[in-house]
Amino acid sequence: MIIPVVKSKENDLNYGLQREEKLKDIIERCFGRKLIHSHYKYSCFDYYDKRKHFVFEIKNYRYAYDKYKTEIIGCNKGLSDNAIFIFQHEDKDIFFIRYNKILFESFNTRYISVPYRINSVLCWDIPKQYLTKIDINNLITYKLKSAKGETKIVKKLIDDDKNNFELENLTL
Repeated sequence: MIIPVVKSKENDLNYGLQREEKLKDIIERCFGRKLIHSHYKYSCFDYYDKRKHFVFEIKNYRYAYDKYKTEIIGCNKGLSDNAIFIFQHEDKDIFFIRYNKILFESFNTRYISVPYRINSVLCWDIPKQYLTKIDINNLITYKLKSAKGETKIVKKLIDDDKNNFELENLTL
């Protein structure tokens, strides 16, 4: 019984990594930022920009965009107003939203469980009207301005990511 659960987790992680790599170039062009992949596989973000001002979390779903009325993202991901959440679905549509504490506090939350996780995860339900569609056929570069004081937070998140990666790979 443990084996199918592990396979599902590995499949999900591999699927996410493959989709992240395919989206990297689009995200770099869309936001005018060179991206570096996070080091720690359980990091709260997938990429950060080379200047260390922004973090990007990518959610890839195996269902069509219009299947649900909201997008979900773990509340543990909202650590900086310089966080960008990107959503892609099997129908290839790509959307994003920039984290904003006041806005996200207005969203409903709910616990989501994943079969291979012990604990449920508290997530925001993000109404789709707050998302911006990325048109890959007519790519617009969105100018990102760093929120006041957020660069320090992002740099700490990146340092924590590297430290967690080093701890995970520590050999005695």
